[in-house]
Amino acid sequence: MRLSNVQSTIHEMTGEAMKELFLELSRSVYWPAILKYLDERSEFIVGGLKTLDPFREPTQTARTQGLLLGLRDLEDAVNSQVDDEEARIKDQEKDNK
Repeated sequence: MRLSNVQSTIHEMTGEAMKELFLELSRSVYWPAILKYLDERSEFIVGGLKTLDPFREPTQTARTQGLLLGLRDLEDAVNSQVDDEEARIKDQEKDNK
C-alpha cells in the first residue's frame, strides 16, 4: 500500500475500527512475529540506553527511553483491547444465564 493510501486510511479510521483491527491483529498468525520484533528492538534499545550517561546526555537518554516506550505502547494497546473484549464477553455470558 502506498504511503498516501496509508495516510488516507489512517485519517478516515474511527477509534472503533482501530479497536476491531487490534483484536483481529491479536488473533492473527502475524502477532507472534510482531511481538518477537518488538522484543528484539527493545533489547537493542535497552542495550543502547545502558551506554548513555543521563547527566551528560539527557536529551539522547530521553529520546531512547521514548523509543522504548513507543515500541511497548503498541503491545499494550492491543493487549488492552483483548482484555476489554474478554471482559465484555464474560459480562454477556453472565447476563445470558
